[in-house]
Amino acid sequence: MRPFPIVKVLIVMISLLLLVAACSSSQDTGTTKEEAALDYPKEDINILVGYAPGGGTDTMARVMIQALNNNGIVDQTFQVENLPGASGVNAFIKMQKESDDDHQIMIVPEMGIPLVNGSFDAGYDDFIPVAQASTGTVAMVVGKNSPYETAEEVIEAIEKDPASVSISIPGALDSAEPYRWYTIFEEIGSDIELGDLNTIPTGGLSEVITSIVGEHTDVALLSASKGIVDQAEVGNMKVLAVLSPERLEQFPDTPTLVELGINIVHDKARGIWMGKDVPEEVVQYWEDVMSKIETTPEWQEYLEQEMLQATFKDSEAYLDFLKTEGESFGAYIKRIEENR
Repeated sequence: MRPFPIVKVLIVMISLLLLVAACSSSQDTGTTKEEAALDYPKEDINILVGYAPGGGTDTMARVMIQALNNNGIVDQTFQVENLPGASGVNAFIKMQKESDDDHQIMIVPEMGIPLVNGSFDAGYDDFIPVAQASTGTVAMVVGKNSPYETAEEVIEAIEKDPASVSISIPGALDSAEPYRWYTIFEEIGSDIELGDLNTIPTGGLSEVITSIVGEHTDVALLSASKGIVDQAEVGNMKVLAVLSPERLEQFPDTPTLVELGINIVHDKARGIWMGKDVPEEVVQYWEDVMSKIETTPEWQEYLEQEMLQATFKDSEAYLDFLKTEGESFGAYIKRIEENR
């Protein structure tokens, strides 16, 4: 009798069972071998938001936490640190100072405006844009009693007499909305200079809505959101055009600027960034995390509520998008400086 072959067979069988169990456990938790080997995250995750609680960027951070925790994508505890002021600059300053903190991420809207409008001395290479999570769009709106019934009428009136049409904007000239007006007139080959536009700065989006609903100003470009839908449905404002690639489901009768012969599309990106000295494997971890969030019910509800599109981009594609948008916005800023 030679027991050794039987022992060997048993050892092989036990090894195979252990391997199958390990694979099953990995599949059940959604954890890859790379993630398991990384042993991350080990601490609470701090999310930097450069704006006050309750705004669009803050809302994204809090919904993201719910979606990731509730669906077992990230089991770690999160906290949101709001650092409002100066169009998000304070959050950028903190992240740059703590560039190697691999348990800290930052929610960034648009193309990272402080990096291209001169308010913060840094560039894209000083951070790591990890992933784009979603995009929104913009709508051209007027008050309910406005004489303007179409976007063409608004643009024509501004071209004829810029001072006669007041444009409400949520910030200064070096913010995103004036830039969008600039791209419209540049696209149609208008001779209007930036200083010609009758822009009325306000303290933010809510004040712009109040200004349009109260008919204190004539027109505005507003982020398309449920708030705009609600105001339009009760008849407080009219939506004349959207700056999206296609018509929005919520405004099926409202044309895009492209349909009107103005080849302008504006996607308002929202993404997560990290410090430039964070390890590559941690960046990859968060890139993978953000690719999974799109299918969660919390995220789907958030996208629908805020009229956003799930447009995940990995780090490389996201950075390309940011640099393209940043270059265009930078040209606008340079033009402002030349006209001062």
